[in-house]
Amino acid sequence: MSGEDLTLERVETWTLANLKEYVKKRGVPVSETKNVLAARAYVAWELQLPLIPMPATVAKEKRDHEERLLKTPEGDKPHPDNLKYGWLDEDQGISLWPPTMIQDIAVFLDRHSPSREHSFTHLLIASCTLEYKKFSSSFKKISCNGKPRYSTEVVNSE
Repeated sequence: MSGEDLTLERVETWTLANLKEYVKKRGVPVSETKNVLAARAYVAWELQLPLIPMPATVAKEKRDHEERLLKTPEGDKPHPDNLKYGWLDEDQGISLWPPTMIQDIAVFLDRHSPSREHSFTHLLIASCTLEYKKFSSSFKKISCNGKPRYSTEVVNSE
């Protein structure tokens, strides 16, 4: 049907079921009288509103995409939802993660960021007073003027 063929008068001849189907497929509300639905259908056609995929279609496309991701040159991998054993709960899994320190994050950002006047590592060092406790010693930052100085004092373990 070409653009010149469809008029509001022609759309008004459609059945109520056809009007509802047409507007519903385009995400337009369907709870009105036949005349209002005809007007909505005509406007949807004029605006060339695209069809909204049905949930079943979206689900199928997602499954197809997942299946493509699981195909590798080494062979098909099992879908994670189908694995029944060998999984750790969240606490167990997190306990196996390597420790990540703020310095590691600063070094990563320095390597993966555009050139900067000051590196993240230097900003971290010069930021504010930091206190670290390691075993029985406490290291306190005394100066935050770009050249940090540290003092060590024994922590009373009482």
